[in-house]
Amino acid sequence: MPGVNFVYAPDEMVALDMLDRSEARATAVDTMIGLVYLSDHPKLHMTLVLSDKQHHGFVVRNGSTLASELSQHISQLKAAGIYFRLLEEYLGSEAVEMVQAARD
Repeated sequence: MPGVNFVYAPDEMVALDMLDRSEARATAVDTMIGLVYLSDHPKLHMTLVLSDKQHHGFVVRNGSTLASELSQHISQLKAAGIYFRLLEEYLGSEAVEMVQAARD
C-alpha cells in the first residue's frame, strides 16, 4: 500500500494497545488471538480476514476508512499473483503451508 509505515510490536496485545492509542493505523493478527484481546479494546474491530485457512486478519479503529483500502490492496495483490509470493518470502518455511492451504 502506498505510504505505509511499518511499526513493529513484540506481540498482539502490544500491537492492539498501540492501535488503541493511535500509534498505529492497523495491525495484522491471528484472528483467534485478536478476537480474545478485542474485548479489552472497544474502540477497535476486526476487519478483512485474509483467508479462512490462514486465520489472520487486520484490526482497525472503529470508523477507520483504512479497512476498505486494505481490502482493495490485498485484492489487487492476490489478482496480480504477488500476495502468495510475499507470504512465502516474508513468513519463511511456515508460509509454504499457509499458501498451500489458501490455494486449496
